[in-house]
Amino acid sequence: MKRNILNTLWMAAALPLAFASCQQEELPGVTDTAGAQVFSITVTDGGYHSDGNAAGMTRATENGYSTEFTAGDACGLYIVRGNTIVHKNVKLTATEQDGTLTWQPASGEPLTGGLPGDTYFLYYPYQADMEGKTDAAATTDDATFFAPLISGWQPAEDQSDYATGYTASDLMTAQGNATESSDGTLQLSFTMHHRMALAVIEMPTVTYKFANTTGGTITDYTVITSLGFAYSDTKPCLMTDGTHRYLVNPAGTAPSITGTYSYDKMEFTATLSGITAGQYKTYKPTNVIQHTLQVGDFLMADGTLVSKDETLTEEQKANVAAIVFWSPAETAPESRTTPANLTDDKIMAADFPGCNHGLAVAVKKATYNGNERMNWQNPYEFVNDFQNSENFTHDRKSDFASIASGTGNTANINRILGYQNTQVLLAYNKYCTDSGKEDYIVNPAAAIVEFAQVTPAPAGSTGWFLPSAKELHILCYKDVDDVYNVYNSSYIQTRDIVNTSLTATDGDNLESLIYWSSSEYESNSRVFALFFQTASNDYLNKNGSMNRVRVVCAF
Repeated sequence: MKRNILNTLWMAAALPLAFASCQQEELPGVTDTAGAQVFSITVTDGGYHSDGNAAGMTRATENGYSTEFTAGDACGLYIVRGNTIVHKNVKLTATEQDGTLTWQPASGEPLTGGLPGDTYFLYYPYQADMEGKTDAAATTDDATFFAPLISGWQPAEDQSDYATGYTASDLMTAQGNATESSDGTLQLSFTMHHRMALAVIEMPTVTYKFANTTGGTITDYTVITSLGFAYSDTKPCLMTDGTHRYLVNPAGTAPSITGTYSYDKMEFTATLSGITAGQYKTYKPTNVIQHTLQVGDFLMADGTLVSKDETLTEEQKANVAAIVFWSPAETAPESRTTPANLTDDKIMAADFPGCNHGLAVAVKKATYNGNERMNWQNPYEFVNDFQNSENFTHDRKSDFASIASGTGNTANINRILGYQNTQVLLAYNKYCTDSGKEDYIVNPAAAIVEFAQVTPAPAGSTGWFLPSAKELHILCYKDVDDVYNVYNSSYIQTRDIVNTSLTATDGDNLESLIYWSSSEYESNSRVFALFFQTASNDYLNKNGSMNRVRVVCAF
């Protein structure tokens, strides 16, 4: 809704208009102010209404669902006495004074008003040429008075620029309602009516229905992505809420609009018809895709998926954020002791309940202070002690599994816990920084923060985290029970599939080297790490080994 603006205009019958502050004072150039009236003018936007809903709703802009006039906006004012236009197309311009907008005519503009029988009409945006665009004999309401203007109004084809395309196409008119207050001030209010129709194009949704028939089932995966209109002459305006808006004259030929999404792989086309003036109609592009989720699939920056078997375009290649390395379809839970399950991480399941479709590894390696290799801590202490102390104050502290683990086949290293472990490590690093113990921070956790600042995680994902021992083992080999005791020089099948996809994206391959996990060993000086040549887990000294870091996410 256009912001309500209180404007003060000084008017005297048969005398030039002058404008002043809110306090009445002598009109400049007028020696006799007897009978002068103060016009207090309020202009509001009546808003667009849903074509299927009687409730009012204004069009959304840069201020939520409320649009605002800004300095420089201009309306055209008409005053009609009988069937005679006594003041024609007077330009009122919004001017900011002390943080408030006031509407002012050009200095010295001659106006008369406040007489019995006067009617007042206003339109926006101002047009210098209004010849033949009003009907002085039709003064029952603004729609009839401005009928020639409304019927001939042509919204811009390209409305992508908010000021010059979209707002300039948004024709509004109003008839003034004049009431005299007790102090003699004439209160003149205008409630603007939108004379165009509004098409609201929401962000597209892509729903993946997974066709996997083995292993565990995967729920539908819905992604909200963005539209582009590079190939369409009809260009709407992108609003801050992600929707696109396009104004249409319902009396004219309905335009068609075409947009693309998912890196130009999907197309949306609509004819913007059947909308009444002053109403809005919502269009929502949707697409349902049957997809077999595989290890090696590409997880794009916008959250969409591309099969590992598809040849990427250059645009797609530049927008691959991660490579899928596990999904529930990879794990048949029957006869298993510790089958991989994303709900084992209660914190991740609570924070991101929709991220239950799989795990993906970042395309690029993580570094810390420019170094690929880092120790886990320099001076070290048992982070598990911090987790159990009053210094760890997470709201759901009781839902955390211990970050520390032994090597038994049911120990925590056999469960997907990387997200919750990372939350503990990040909290610990903050505690160290706040306590003057910067030397004790966990370097791989600090590397994640540094990495995320320049490499955003896929949209809709959990964000990057440091994988647990279980997740690293899956990334190298596959989901098995007893990850500490399952290793072999041939157990690199997932690593090799992922590397093929990483090569296709010009990413950083997983090397036959050691990578840190987020799982502490049950000793205060050691942490689990995995050798990506044999899928062997071992607990290494926190400050005695310089290893690499690879971040992952759930989606």
